Amino acid sequence: MKLSVIILTKNEQDMIKDCLLSIKDLADEVIVVDSNSTDKTIKLAERLGAKVIPGTGDYATLRDTGLKAATSGWIFYLDADERVSLKLATEIKQTIRQPFSQSYKLPRKNIIFGRWIKHGGFWPDPVHRLFKKEALTGWTGKLHESPRVSGPVGLLKNSLTHYTARSITKALTKSKHWSAIEAQLLYEAKAPRVAWWKIIKAFKFEFFHLFILKLGFLDGMPGLTLSFIRAHHQASVLVNLWQKQQQPSFTKNK
Repeated sequence: MKLSVIILTKNEQDMIKDCLLSIKDLADEVIVVDSNSTDKTIKLAERLGAKVIPGTGDYATLRDTGLKAATSGWIFYLDADERVSLKLATEIKQTIRQPFSQSYKLPRKNIIFGRWIKHGGFWPDPVHRLFKKEALTGWTGKLHESPRVSGPVGLLKNSLTHYTARSITKALTKSKHWSAIEAQLLYEAKAPRVAWWKIIKAFKFEFFHLFILKLGFLDGMPGLTLSFIRAHHQASVLVNLWQKQQQPSFTKNK
């Protein structure tokens, strides 16, 4: 049974080469769905044998775009900052030869600030990525997309390696982007109005939850930094939501 690997990209010239090299002996077909990259991502991907197609929209839409272009009986989704080990590649090959499920989740090892983060909710971080094509009808969700899949879901043993938040600046930039999106979705859902104390409560709760209850302190300074950034993120979502909730009164006062 053949396997198509689908990768979403936008300005990933620093990551795409190693990503593609990690699947060179696994994929029968590699489809890169690119969202208007302005760097060398497309050139590098094509040079390494990937088929590059344009894509627009949210992550669910981009994943559907790749699915429609895939020609193999099995589909595997990979991000540009993820890597497939030899052990995982071997397990995937064995799994699609003799499957016991229609789709599979696999653990993901998050490398943050150059270190494997094992606590704070970052491990084992299961992600749903391997599918029998006929069982996957598409993806849904503007923020945290999820697959629409039929049949039982299995779990692989070997993990993906995920090189995320490679610097504090990148982590904060990502948080700023996503907190605005989360706030917009809450606003559209007519979430309760934000009071100042809710912002403080959200920060304190998230930090305590990750750093203490989820044992983030065992990861040392990276664990402390991540707990702070995640707590700041939750507070930022509410600040953005508060600002949107004030818009009618701001307009009225002009």
